[in-house]
Amino acid sequence: MSRHWRTLLLLGFTCAAGGLSGCFVETGGNRNNNSSQACLDSQYFNVQWEMDNGTAATPLSPLQCAQAPVSHVELTTTANQILQVGQGCTDGPYYNFLGSSQSGIPAGTVIRTANLISNSTNKPLSTAEIPPSAQVAMPRCARVELTFEFPLTPS
Repeated sequence: MSRHWRTLLLLGFTCAAGGLSGCFVETGGNRNNNSSQACLDSQYFNVQWEMDNGTAATPLSPLQCAQAPVSHVELTTTANQILQVGQGCTDGPYYNFLGSSQSGIPAGTVIRTANLISNSTNKPLSTAEIPPSAQVAMPRCARVELTFEFPLTPS
């Protein structure tokens, strides 16, 4: 088994066992075209997320998703860089939102936290911390897939 797959398998078990609110899922991208610009264009974070209003919550309908109080997700790196991921509603069975950071993220960049940002106050509605054991550095010529469940407390 290759080192890459062993790492993915280990992270999958870590995420499943830990019940993490933010967790690395997979990497992928353009590994065959190693030109400098093609590599940078392939280096970005692809993020799926949902707002969790409680256990056994059903996914939002497309209309509910479009009316959600979410503006975007902000990813904070270990270097305190903030990357913005725009909101896009999806009809996926598990995650209601999908978005990507800008491309050209330097190899080695690691996400430490993710904040779900309100569309009315531009302040965090919820935060997902990524423990060091689940943090993954941006590889060269690939994207990193992340998923988050943001718990919301009733106001």
